Amino acid sequence: MKVMLCGEGAQDVGQIDLWSIRQERKIQTEGWLQPLLRKLLGNDLEFEIVPRSRLVSFPSGKLRPPGHGRKAMAAKGRAISARCDVLVFMIDADTNDADKWSDKRQQIVDGFAAIPGEVRSVACVPMSTSESWLLSDAAAWVAIGLQDSSALPKRPESLWGEPREPDSDHPHRCFERICGKAGVPDCRATRAELMSRSTLDAIKAKCPISFGTFHEDMA
Repeated sequence: MKVMLCGEGAQDVGQIDLWSIRQERKIQTEGWLQPLLRKLLGNDLEFEIVPRSRLVSFPSGKLRPPGHGRKAMAAKGRAISARCDVLVFMIDADTNDADKWSDKRQQIVDGFAAIPGEVRSVACVPMSTSESWLLSDAAAWVAIGLQDSSALPKRPESLWGEPREPDSDHPHRCFERICGKAGVPDCRATRAELMSRSTLDAIKAKCPISFGTFHEDMA
């Protein structure tokens, strides 16, 4: 199965065309989305990576979807051209408000609907940010070195705060602090390993709104 991933950056979808000095060739690293999709779709997956910043969105107009829908529309067109079976368009909600999260997700869904094609397309919109999903499974954190799992937030979807304040409840800052307690770097590789160790049930239990919806859409 060929899956196109459109994400925000290397931590989500990995890095493409990364030069390996050791292997003397270009390699592709993975973000947290690849191990998540293997849990959902199986291991026999071929990934096509398109950073969202490289998508040219359609101009606005009465026949064009608003907001993020324009890039979702462009992503679906690209997935059709690449003969992909599935498109996953990922973006952080950047809010812990369920109504605002729903509005952003709906923009993406409307963008998919605005272009005909049989590529199965799914909006992946973590609330508040993707770190909320990655902070969900206590067993995964214990496995990578966290000794006191009570430090993890009970409702990671509800986290929010000033992103530049080290002690705030913003999920980026919370993730950074938990990484420090576990003795692991706050980086792409840690995110990928955490997702590979996390269970779908654990994430859904802690993030029932955004991950629960994504899980249903993927099913």
